[in-house]
Amino acid sequence: MPTAWGTRRKRRSKRKKRTSAINDAAAAVRGSTAVRHGEDDEDQGEAKKRNPGTTEQLQDGDGEDVVSSAPSSLLCEPYIPDDEEYNLELYEAFELEPLKIKFEEKIGRQMQMPTLQNFMPISCLAMDPQLAPIRERGTNAVLSAAKFLLGLSSSIGGKPLLRCSGFWIDWDDESKTGTIFTTAHLIRSNNSEFDVWLGQDEYDPNAKVMVHLLDDTIVEAHLLYYQVHYDIALFSARVDSPVQFPSFNDRVQYAQEVFVLGRDEIFDLRITHGRVEYLNPDVFQRYHFMFSSKTDANQYDDGGLVIDLDGKVVGMVNISSLGSFIPCSILLKCLDLWRKYGHITRPHLGFKFLAIKFLDPLYIEKIWRKYNIDDGLIVNEVADGSNGEMLGIRRGDIISCFNGEQISTTVELENLLLDICKDFDRTNQPSVEVDVVIKVFNTRKSRWRELHLTTNISEHGEVVARDSLGIKSS
Repeated sequence: MPTAWGTRRKRRSKRKKRTSAINDAAAAVRGSTAVRHGEDDEDQGEAKKRNPGTTEQLQDGDGEDVVSSAPSSLLCEPYIPDDEEYNLELYEAFELEPLKIKFEEKIGRQMQMPTLQNFMPISCLAMDPQLAPIRERGTNAVLSAAKFLLGLSSSIGGKPLLRCSGFWIDWDDESKTGTIFTTAHLIRSNNSEFDVWLGQDEYDPNAKVMVHLLDDTIVEAHLLYYQVHYDIALFSARVDSPVQFPSFNDRVQYAQEVFVLGRDEIFDLRITHGRVEYLNPDVFQRYHFMFSSKTDANQYDDGGLVIDLDGKVVGMVNISSLGSFIPCSILLKCLDLWRKYGHITRPHLGFKFLAIKFLDPLYIEKIWRKYNIDDGLIVNEVADGSNGEMLGIRRGDIISCFNGEQISTTVELENLLLDICKDFDRTNQPSVEVDVVIKVFNTRKSRWRELHLTTNISEHGEVVARDSLGIKSS
């Protein structure tokens, strides 16, 4: 039996006067007003449920006429008796155009309404029973942050490039223009997909970027600035109404619960839960990254938000597939530099590092037994021809202090490097050098040294490349 109108309720008993009922229903589909007489009370109730948009005159027990009508469209699913036999003419009538098309279009419009969804649980907050203790608090945090979370898409020459997320950070009432913070992946035309320290990624500042606003309108964005080392970008977009901004928390803690928010391919909200992990970036990743334990990786989250349980932003997603994000302590200093100078610079050290504190305690204990050191940064790689190499710093050495400050993590180091740049304006200076004082433990000779390392201040991505064999003399 055809099922174009959905699942029909089964009849509880044989209907009386079957032929009259079927003919009445067929007439209703063709646009006629059908009045069915002589059916029992159950038949009348069932017919009104199936076709609430028609106006019927029924008789109550006292013989008085009762009018039943509803304000909805007359275009409703027709009444069809659920008997073992059915009237072929009835189904053929409903298959006639344009009735079928109109009915399907109406159903399609209804399913686009937020209040007529199937409401099946989708997000972690609705599906994960382990999140029940923070369900209400987490929901409030997510809904608060979603008010400034945007969807973004880019293209080059009409060819789609990327869809990702971003968020408002500013709005000018006079020009009706907002500023958006997001990932530079949005305009990245070539991804090396290997080692970012080789500097092989390419970006197209002329890529066309569209902003998908919360009211489902789309406006074009204009590039203000992008920074390759941190992989961040700022865009402007015109909006007629004021926008909401985030509150930031620049003191994210390891093992802290967080939610990662993004906009999916149709720019609906994506919610994933995780914790900030005790992890070092690997040798191919920038060392200002932190990591969350989220497992639902999706490129749409890139440029999206990492928030705490109060709805405050603690970071921006960098590479969702890796769970990496840039903490707010870095983001806010980058924003301050851009607002002050129009660009973001940092000293290039020529090293890659590992934090001792994030190693397995087994290895920390082994380092302590050998060198009496249980904190600091292990030099994981030294760039060929760098000043650090010429000073005799080698892979495996340990750096404990920069400019007199004890360093335990690479994020702490990156914050110190940005602080060095807050008083440097390179607008009219193509090259600026600055010395930093580092305390280094030579693991081969088991002795400490204090060295003055000359670094170059640059807004370009730092390149740390080694020789083809990766071998350095001791």
